[in-house]
Amino acid sequence: MDPTAAWLRLLEPLRTALVKDGGLDEPAAAAVFAALASWMTGALAAALVLQVLLGLFIGRWWQRQFYNPGGFGADFHSFQLHLLFGLVGLLLVAAVGFQPGPGLIPDLLLVLSILWLFQGLAAIYQLIARRGLLVGLYMLLVVFMPRTLVLVACLGLVDIWVDLRAHLGPQPPA
Repeated sequence: MDPTAAWLRLLEPLRTALVKDGGLDEPAAAAVFAALASWMTGALAAALVLQVLLGLFIGRWWQRQFYNPGGFGADFHSFQLHLLFGLVGLLLVAAVGFQPGPGLIPDLLLVLSILWLFQGLAAIYQLIARRGLLVGLYMLLVVFMPRTLVLVACLGLVDIWVDLRAHLGPQPPA
């Protein structure tokens, strides 16, 4: 079964409503929804991973609030992915050039990029929290949202290999 065709069937009521309401004309809607349908499988998997990680972090924060108030920061700063995630990621990045357009490899990269994003955020928090630059990070994330997220995820991938936190800054106070 072709996942793109399945997503097109699921998205058809939305496409029809947009065309009917005048939001898009028919050819533009067909092109937009064809491109959207081809990326939906990876986007859904990445959203599920994001939801699970956020739930895990919220649960850990609650647990730390009860038993060790303020201890979640130290836990988050020490978030470190295994080297295997970096190796698989580099292999997928190398292989993405052999697969034109969306498919399994770009979908797996979307999922891995969520993990790299949290790794990058943990590294940034540990490196700049003491310097009071978190407001600047939040401003960059809001104003330049997609590009900043990609840069933070790339920083997370680099941090897997280089361990920037050990080389660039002292441990922040817990």
